Amino acid sequence: MANGAKKYCRPKLHIMRPSLIKNSEMTRFMMSQKIILALDESDNSMKAVNYVGKIVKSDDKITLFSVLPGPTAACSLENPSLITIFDENKATFCAIEDKNRENINELMEKVKRILIASGVNPDDITVRIKSQEMTIAKDILKELKQGQYDNIVRY
Repeated sequence: MANGAKKYCRPKLHIMRPSLIKNSEMTRFMMSQKIILALDESDNSMKAVNYVGKIVKSDDKITLFSVLPGPTAACSLENPSLITIFDENKATFCAIEDKNRENINELMEKVKRILIASGVNPDDITVRIKSQEMTIAKDILKELKQGQYDNIVRY
């Protein structure tokens, strides 16, 4: 681009249920939709939030979803066979995980305020934060399948 200007990339809006594709585009966008917004603490996630704030309808249901990538999933384990280095640093690992959860909770509150200011009913916003079980991508896909969402927005 000329003069070093950055190209703006819009977040991707994915249609997840084939039944919606059969309807006309106008009908699809007139119907209430169940949307999952996969978030992390990146600037790009906030761009996705702003994008959703512009396109969302007042009757859409939105789930704010985040996977907490813990430094270890073993903070809750009390296994004597854990290696000594982990035992010596367990409190540090758990403190990192607690701080990550605190940061994500603050992010979710900020995102809720943005969406409410965009006209979304607060009762139509759900927050789901889960600890990583598999990879982050697989955990998001698992939530998509279980939640039967119409759309996913990611950046």
